[in-house]
Amino acid sequence: MNKYLRRIFILFVVVICSINLSAFVSSNIEGVVYDKETGKPIAGAKVMVCGNILGFELQCKETKTDERGFYAIEKLIGEGKYYVRVFKDGYVSNIEEYQLDSYLFHKMIEKYEFEIKKGDIKRINIGLERGGDIELKVNKKDKNGLNIYSGGLDIKVYKKYEEGDPEPTKKYGGYIIRDRYFDRVNGRNLKIRNLKPSDKYFLKIRGSKKTYVTWPVRIDNIIVRKEEVTKVECVFDFDKTGAIEGRVLRDGKPVEILMVFLTRVDENYSEGFSDLYDITDKDGKFSFKLLPPGLYEISYFYEDEHGKEKKRRLKVQLESAEKRKIEIIY
Repeated sequence: MNKYLRRIFILFVVVICSINLSAFVSSNIEGVVYDKETGKPIAGAKVMVCGNILGFELQCKETKTDERGFYAIEKLIGEGKYYVRVFKDGYVSNIEEYQLDSYLFHKMIEKYEFEIKKGDIKRINIGLERGGDIELKVNKKDKNGLNIYSGGLDIKVYKKYEEGDPEPTKKYGGYIIRDRYFDRVNGRNLKIRNLKPSDKYFLKIRGSKKTYVTWPVRIDNIIVRKEEVTKVECVFDFDKTGAIEGRVLRDGKPVEILMVFLTRVDENYSEGFSDLYDITDKDGKFSFKLLPPGLYEISYFYEDEHGKEKKRRLKVQLESAEKRKIEIIY
């Protein structure tokens, strides 16, 4: 080993020895999962312990409770913040999860976190409350033969904001607590399980047929009771739906591969869904189908003669079962 490599090796050894190795002494977490109402232990519950050390997320460790409701997670490496999350069919999970839009998820972890030190044996007992279910039946009204059961179904379960709910949800007036997509419904009823009992729920449901997506159907005033199944029905009335089709031209030529957005803008309409969009084909054409009557806004982005991006908007009133055709020239 030459002198240069020897110096590097000695420096490496010094750095390794300077690390606080005590941070990697193992620790244990144990406890009991029990029914909040009866105080009885819950057997077979899935327990996950997750945390981070020195800013690095660690893979969660998991186990199941025994017949006494007891769990133990051993050999957690290092000091840091941890949280315990528990799942059991028939019960509401102990950690809240919510969603403000189609992309942004939040887990209310902070208030459940605890510090763990080297060599600790931390005892965390967790009580669960029994939940309820929503069972959804999907029907259709369609004179044209479209069959909603041959397509997919996107179901979002919302909870209206009330005092004590996560602060970021206040300005939205509510938030999504479940977001489920069923690839094929095939006429069966759909269940959304283990919801916290409340009278503050409502659903927004989109059905699909091939490449077409329905505008959401909203079902309000859903009450979920403990250990009960609340049955609701969703009807897609295709007889009343219409379409907006159009063509985009620039200097008399069709504009290809332009993203065109569609937003519902009725005065009292605030559904909280992302825009629908379509991309123009080689003939500059776009299409939105299965739309209920209402006021819509079509928008798109383009570059002006100076290369600056601008947005144009066009409002379209769609009547029941109407098929509107428009031409956009810029």
